[in-house]
Amino acid sequence: SAVAVATAMSPLSLATQTAGSTIRPASWCGVFGMKPSFGLIPRTGVLKTTDTLDNIGFYGRDINDLRLSLDSLRVHGSNFPIMQRKLKENSSIKKSWKVGLVKSHLSEHAPDYVHRDIQKFASKLNMISCIELEELNLPEETHKAHELHSRVYDPCLSYYFKRELESAPEKISNIFLEQVEKGKQNSPEDYKFALNEQSAMAKKMESFFRENEIDFLFHYSSNGSAPIIEPKVNQDLNLLWTLSWMPVINIPQFFCPKGLPYGLQLIGPRYSDYRMFEFLKQLEKLDLVPKLAKLSPE
Repeated sequence: SAVAVATAMSPLSLATQTAGSTIRPASWCGVFGMKPSFGLIPRTGVLKTTDTLDNIGFYGRDINDLRLSLDSLRVHGSNFPIMQRKLKENSSIKKSWKVGLVKSHLSEHAPDYVHRDIQKFASKLNMISCIELEELNLPEETHKAHELHSRVYDPCLSYYFKRELESAPEKISNIFLEQVEKGKQNSPEDYKFALNEQSAMAKKMESFFRENEIDFLFHYSSNGSAPIIEPKVNQDLNLLWTLSWMPVINIPQFFCPKGLPYGLQLIGPRYSDYRMFEFLKQLEKLDLVPKLAKLSPE
């Protein structure tokens, strides 16, 4: 899907994300991508892997494409009063913004050029009078995000793919089979505990935004440009945002020393999707983020 947009085969395309499967391809292909707030887009008719993690996302050439996609796909109307109210409460345009630059326990997994590019971007933000930037450490509870994601995700695979696992196991990858076996070792009671811990993680991140009085967070979308082969486990923060049901947008901002793209990620509290668009449009006017996706630095 990301390649289709990057190569101009399609102006828009759909994606899904259960950990980072929308944002990482957007980062590696140099296009705009979005995973909206959990629940905003119905999943009816979509292959299910995990009830509390599966999201519909999309790719586009610019911010307007993302907004058009969200407007077209999300739930509307009086049947969804909570979401309608939450979106309205979090959509007002602000004259000044406070944003956080994330530090995490996973920072060591990103190459040096990523940290240099992020700091250059932060220096530019610091020169803008309407933006207050603060470097923030994520709560210690987020350090268990990968373990928690596995406890929620792996048991669901054996449940939702039972027919495929029984009828054609030879057609299923070893990595997938390993996750299924790992999930079978988790008891139903632990799965329930994991769901409760996921809800607690989401509330903790909501409190993190509120206590620090920040509108958004910035972080890199992937640990640099595309690897030759994707690792079994990506040591980045994408699955934390997914666990916490938050909206995220990949901005095709950077290029590695070899000229390959990788992205800057904007993260907002749940239901701040439209406010994110307004913020990015302001950054676009200030020439801080690109107006259009491009495949090379030239």
